[in-house]
Amino acid sequence: MAKYLAQVSALACVSLAFSAASPSRADVKLRLEISVGYPVTDLAYSPDGSIIAVAVVKGADQGGSPPLDVRLFSSTDGKLIATLKGHKKEASKLAFVPDGRFLISGAEDGECIIWDVKEHRQVASLKGESEQVGYVAVSPDGKQLAICDVKKHVEIWDIASRKRVVDFTTGEGIMCLAFSPKGNLLAGGTENGALRFWDMRKLKKIRESPSDDRHTKMVRALLFTSQGKELLSAGLDGRLTIWRVESNELILPAGEMHLSDTPETVAASADGRVIVFGCNGGLIFYDSSFLKERYTLPGPICLSHIAYETDDYIMATKFHPKKNELIIGGGDGKVKVWSDPPTFKK
Repeated sequence: MAKYLAQVSALACVSLAFSAASPSRADVKLRLEISVGYPVTDLAYSPDGSIIAVAVVKGADQGGSPPLDVRLFSSTDGKLIATLKGHKKEASKLAFVPDGRFLISGAEDGECIIWDVKEHRQVASLKGESEQVGYVAVSPDGKQLAICDVKKHVEIWDIASRKRVVDFTTGEGIMCLAFSPKGNLLAGGTENGALRFWDMRKLKKIRESPSDDRHTKMVRALLFTSQGKELLSAGLDGRLTIWRVESNELILPAGEMHLSDTPETVAASADGRVIVFGCNGGLIFYDSSFLKERYTLPGPICLSHIAYETDDYIMATKFHPKKNELIIGGGDGKVKVWSDPPTFKK
């Protein structure tokens, strides 16, 4: 069970305004724990929240053959629903299409497999120029699949036809991707700390973050706000940035706000009120209302947050699509389902 560490107010102060929120006092409840036997590299909830998909890799101290499957579990009782076999290398990234019919998994050899979730079978294998899949993202309308590798490619595939539409050669590794809520924009975080943006209607790169406004280390997590007007990025330097998308305006420069740990993943609750970062030593929860209030009011800002320590590093965090529930996975080989994770009340 995760151990409550501390409630911290005034974690970061910058020249903006915010009326600090108070986190709820109720501790999180570990509703379900699923042991998978290997470090968890990614998790995904099905759109209706009934299924948890799990990708795993062999740990450094584990012998034998690596696990080459993707596993589906019931989110209600944790029972194994199916084991999806077909990858030749370990799968590391997962994404459901919005209607829940297909699950897409990306592996360390650059292959992506499209699975029929109901029939538990492979329906297509996609292999382009990617040498090792670093991230997979599905557009909100379910028509496009974006794949990045850790070398120099971002590929866009048409899911229905299983054909590659375009290959953006990036010249550096892209470590994470995010579609805007309308699907018209794709953002990518690079190994050198930059952000890149592609227009998904014209299928071309439109801009890149200036050299003065980059993270000092690779970008590990991206999150659009629910309206798509802002983009939050988190890097291995522990810094956060927030961009106003339309004007390409940096409204929270790198260096003004630091996490207390190194982030690996980020997720937002279904109502958009809570943001959680999965880090090397645990979880950090933030009240997202500062994204709205900070634009118009002058003065200092104090961001309330709660930190929880976990048994091992966190590689995947996902909120339930319909209720206040969170799944986490990492190096301890367990998938933990938390009910009633922290919320913030004014």
